Amino acid sequence: MNRVVILIAVVLCLSEASCAEQPNFLKLGTTRTRDVIYLKKDGFALTYDILTPGVQNGAAIAFMVSGGWHSTHDSLKSIDQGFFGRMTRVFLDRGFTLYYVIHGSQPRFTAAEAIEQTTAAINHIRSTAAARRIDPLRIGVAGGSAGGHLSLMQGLQGGDHVQAVVAYFPPTDFLNYGAPGVHFDTVIRGLNPEGNNPFWGAVELRELNRSTTTFIPVTDKKRHHAHLNSISPVHQVDPGDAPTLLLHGDADKLVPLQQSQILIKKLNAAKIPNRLIVKEGASHGWVSEDDELKIISDWFMLHLSEKEASPLPQ
Repeated sequence: MNRVVILIAVVLCLSEASCAEQPNFLKLGTTRTRDVIYLKKDGFALTYDILTPGVQNGAAIAFMVSGGWHSTHDSLKSIDQGFFGRMTRVFLDRGFTLYYVIHGSQPRFTAAEAIEQTTAAINHIRSTAAARRIDPLRIGVAGGSAGGHLSLMQGLQGGDHVQAVVAYFPPTDFLNYGAPGVHFDTVIRGLNPEGNNPFWGAVELRELNRSTTTFIPVTDKKRHHAHLNSISPVHQVDPGDAPTLLLHGDADKLVPLQQSQILIKKLNAAKIPNRLIVKEGASHGWVSEDDELKIISDWFMLHLSEKEASPLPQ
């Protein structure tokens, strides 16, 4: 999760320089709309970019631009180049309108706030659907690592919030991380030679001290555990949630494969359509091959199809 995010759904570190050497993969007729404001709060403006294909199928996919709950516009510099551009082209060729959602980064903002912000982004996408010629009931979400976590938290809201999810190697249960009873913080500190946790600012519970007008960490263990459960996707599963595709490497130490496996059990129990693809020998992040990109786009084609949709705005 601490890798520089340049790919979004597949989080994998291609340097800006190497991507700059690649050709532009986007088709003629594709238009890009930059820095659309979806939320203003506390003096901040949060935005997304939009890629609109020349021929739209009426469905949209929102990519959660996030690695380690850190989100930056710099991640979008290579949106039309290198592997990122090739991946994007797959979805554009099938007519999807693509949204790239930037959220507030930790440690200034917590993961809980990022969930609220990305929820606001989805609501904004839906409320402006007619202007973008997309169906508000045909919205998918995708992301990798922290972006996968945020995607799941959208897909598990139920109702008509979103209609399909793809998540790469997502954390799903912060109190049972890799094994029952193992705390997320313990695992992350164990992987770091310096023994620290660069993601703690995202999952920490803070509250306002009104006498000092500063935010202070909550040290009560019971309250903090309740907070971690509230941002853990595995505890949000209910019948009627969005169909979910997970992809995870079996050699991932940063986010253990167990995190996807326990979520799949919950999805099965709730009878939610799902699939888990296990990448043999893969650690945290990889460049998807063409067959894998086809599986992902097929998932969205299946669950965002017109037969399950409302009439497209005229």
